[in-house]
Amino acid sequence: MGETGAKYAPELANILNNEKVDEGVRASAAKALGNLGKAGAKYAPDILKFLNNDKVNPHIRDDTAIALGNLGEAGAKYAPELFKIFNNNKVDDEIRSKTAQALGNLGEAGAKFAPEFAEILNNDKLDANIRSYARSLWSI
Repeated sequence: MGETGAKYAPELANILNNEKVDEGVRASAAKALGNLGKAGAKYAPDILKFLNNDKVNPHIRDDTAIALGNLGEAGAKYAPELFKIFNNNKVDDEIRSKTAQALGNLGEAGAKFAPEFAEILNNDKLDANIRSYARSLWSI
């Protein structure tokens, strides 16, 4: 979408934040904001809020993590929050997987968590799924 879609960022944010709108539509708005670069970056807190909303179906929320990762530099300051979500074993596995992928998309900001992900990969006491999700960081 880039600059062409940038003018729609406020409208997309309104959709994302409107709890009367279908959750799937709201998640699509978050993903679109993530693809807008700087224009979508100012709405990163709204994307994060949706991602953390336990009332929303986890299978709808999971791709919103990718939206934060797609913001690149603009999303970099949310890397610690994404890692916190990934590291929370009470969070749905699919969401954890997508947060690992998002961290991988954040370049240097995600790379700061490489030591933690290496520990996870090497810990054979952890669930195999979580260990495989940790591999997503190595896409950076």
